[in-house]
Amino acid sequence: MTVARTLLDGHSAPIPQLTLARFIEGGHFGAHVRSMRVVYAERRDVLAHLVRTHLADFVEARVPAGGMQMPCVFMRDIAEREAVDSARRAGIDLLGLTALHASHERRGGFLMGFAAHAGNRRQEARGCAAGAESLRSMKHTSSLSLIAG
Repeated sequence: MTVARTLLDGHSAPIPQLTLARFIEGGHFGAHVRSMRVVYAERRDVLAHLVRTHLADFVEARVPAGGMQMPCVFMRDIAEREAVDSARRAGIDLLGLTALHASHERRGGFLMGFAAHAGNRRQEARGCAAGAESLRSMKHTSSLSLIAG
């Protein structure tokens, strides 16, 4: 690995490495992680509420205990690629779940990241509402029946 790294950039970066080592040794990294857990939990809870409010007809939010992404699993027969593309056209960047499954049971859905959202709840609510509208509009542009009944 050392040879590969040397070939990649010719040298290691001793000053940044020393700075990072001192940051970690001084307990600052642990403090940062603890404070960010609180921030991310708040953002996760806001996103979970918005998904339940605006997307409950289409997806089930799988609210994680930690992390920075929330999986949402389709509750209806929805084409994952079409939903991800539709959301992207509405300005929402999603990652489909199907390709991420390690098992044979591959349920469609998407990952929604919440780490970068700084708490502009109106904008986030508009994004979820736009996502719901995109999913509803798919009913008119495909043969899928997204709305039960």
